[in-house]
Amino acid sequence: MKEMKERKIIPCEDADLLAKLYQSVQEVHHQLIPNVFKSFDYEAFRDLLQDLLATETHHFFVAWQKQPCGFIHLKEIELSDTPLMVSQRRLEIEALSVENEYQKQGVGETLLTYAADFAREKQFATLTLNFWAKNQVADFYQRNGFQVERYRACKIL
Repeated sequence: MKEMKERKIIPCEDADLLAKLYQSVQEVHHQLIPNVFKSFDYEAFRDLLQDLLATETHHFFVAWQKQPCGFIHLKEIELSDTPLMVSQRRLEIEALSVENEYQKQGVGETLLTYAADFAREKQFATLTLNFWAKNQVADFYQRNGFQVERYRACKIL
């Protein structure tokens, strides 16, 4: 457990709590890109999270400051060596969210620092993430040491 300013980051295996925390992430994505993301369905999300929690490759951590104030979802990715690319072992941030009343108080930075420490501890070479161009988080990630390594374009037909 890591603690910063009365804030604790703890592993979480509670699918109900995670589903509640994931709601704001799903709602933002659905509002930004409704042709890709469905509206939030609590029971379906809880069931999905229960399945992910049963694996060894998904890790969930919740930030607590008297109550849950944010979370991060990490996924281990291992790619085999191919004729095109060398093998890769990386930890990917699948989701990061901070409750509205806790935003701009360092919770997101604390979660990212925790993820980087976790990645180092598990001997991952890189910590990666993806986010949608319509999501206004690029500056936040760049301030926290993330650099763009590739672009993906999409043409809707």
